[in-house]
Amino acid sequence: MAPAPRPGARSGRVPLARRAQAWAVLAGPLACGTSPPPAEPAPAATVAPPEHVAAAPSPSRLGEPAPAAPPSAGPHAAQPAPDPCAQSRRVTLALAGDVIPHRELQLHGLADPAGFAPLFAGVADLLAAADLTLANLETTVAPATDRIGRDLGATAASRAPAYGDGVFFGYPSFNAPPALLQALAGAGVDVLVTANNHALDRRTLGAERTLEQVEAAGLAAIGTRRRGATTWPALVRTLPGASVAIVACTDLSNVRPDADDVLLHCSDELPAVTATIAAARGEGADAVVVFAHWGAEYVTEPTPRQRKLARAFAAAGADAVVGTHPHVVQPIERITVTRGDASVTVPVAYSLGNFVSHQPSIPSRTGALLLIDVVGPAPAEAPAPPEPAPGIAALTWIPLVVDRSPGRAGDPRDPTTEAPAERFRVLAAARADPLGVRGTDRAGTTGELEHLRATLGEPDERVTPPLLGQGARLRADARCDLPAPE
Repeated sequence: MAPAPRPGARSGRVPLARRAQAWAVLAGPLACGTSPPPAEPAPAATVAPPEHVAAAPSPSRLGEPAPAAPPSAGPHAAQPAPDPCAQSRRVTLALAGDVIPHRELQLHGLADPAGFAPLFAGVADLLAAADLTLANLETTVAPATDRIGRDLGATAASRAPAYGDGVFFGYPSFNAPPALLQALAGAGVDVLVTANNHALDRRTLGAERTLEQVEAAGLAAIGTRRRGATTWPALVRTLPGASVAIVACTDLSNVRPDADDVLLHCSDELPAVTATIAAARGEGADAVVVFAHWGAEYVTEPTPRQRKLARAFAAAGADAVVGTHPHVVQPIERITVTRGDASVTVPVAYSLGNFVSHQPSIPSRTGALLLIDVVGPAPAEAPAPPEPAPGIAALTWIPLVVDRSPGRAGDPRDPTTEAPAERFRVLAAARADPLGVRGTDRAGTTGELEHLRATLGEPDERVTPPLLGQGARLRADARCDLPAPE
């Protein structure tokens, strides 16, 4: 049974115009209404050491129209294959990296009448178009809580948020105002991962108040829990077409010990993590995705410890493993493990980089929005075995960049300098800025894309040609739940 929609959420579909625009951009193997992508070959029983994921074969080159359908052979011709949209089994997950509310971002968000919403307006169409969208919340959101986790009382709770007021702060002990969560929810995010090294920046009270604020914003959280809880269940979402289980843990914490056991630790509590993965698999989830906060900061290759943990998660039943924390992207690889009597190949995105931050270098201002296509079971009346089998069917990424530009006359003012506050926007790195901040393709795009491609390889051409500025046929009715435009 599907969970009740969160207040103000898209309850299974976003407004037609917004969803149509987004999926026109993303039309490709994650969409119905066109021929399904060719099936991937079955993995061999044994493989060489992990290698970067190559782009899936494309039905056409970038910028070229898709091949025309062959002419009909008349009334006695073989009937075409059933439209996959008639019995849609596919859902799309979108996973973003670190949300890090540095001082500069908080100052702008608190001063701007629109709050933090402008941060995400440039990618809100992409976030809202997925069936389930996740991001890593690398901060506490704990009103009336000081830096050592003490309750400041009702008077502090009633004050308007202000940066540096003893409550809200950036690096190194993050605490962001609830308006940040409202902006993420409004942009289309559904789930926030709270297992990371900043989860206990305001101690146990801060972690618990963060959960309260996440829930108040209509979002779900995974990776932390309230004191007194004794289990670590997966977050399960039953979507139209497939069910997905999310497990989240961190290999790092800036505050130790975790005296109240409210944060799930990847290594220290590995048996608990793998038990949660196995339970989700055993309870019938079509895909189990593990979000792990791990690795070395600003290093573009995974550590041996990351690789070891990824293999443990995959062997326990994870269908995909996604990482955060390094603040730069790391490779996407496929690893093969033994699960029972079978060899299973699992994609691992070791780090998605930053989603939004005030880290200006190219490696840290760029990141990836990972798209995972999950296939659910075929209907009982299906005439033939389903292709592909339930589970992860496709994976690709969209390049993101945090655009930073000087404030202009009339912008909110930085209270510490009285100058117009800098502007920050998360944008799809290679498409024209939809907000008109720069009017055309962004300056610096080439360097940003080259950096991402050097680490991640090429994104799947069937998904991203419009984002790469190469032109493509766009289908506003590409999704099964979208009627043709009026």
